[in-house]
Amino acid sequence: MDPETDSSNAAFVTRASVERCGDSSKRELEQTALPLAEVVRFTGHSRIELRDLVRAGVLDEVPGRGACKLTASSLRSWMAPSA
Repeated sequence: MDPETDSSNAAFVTRASVERCGDSSKRELEQTALPLAEVVRFTGHSRIELRDLVRAGVLDEVPGRGACKLTASSLRSWMAPSA
């Protein structure tokens, strides 16, 4: 919380705390994601099939640069009906 307020006595958070929260959220997302190559290996689906599922909104890709990673939660949701 930012110790300063305005005439409404509203509570505010600092920009630094929001940025820290954003950084930790990205780290948490990275930790709960699997590289596309691993998903190909354990599902038997091709990279193209999996990328098509990302484009269709079935699987979620971790945003950013670098190797494609898919979120574990979207993989669980996708695989659960077929299990």
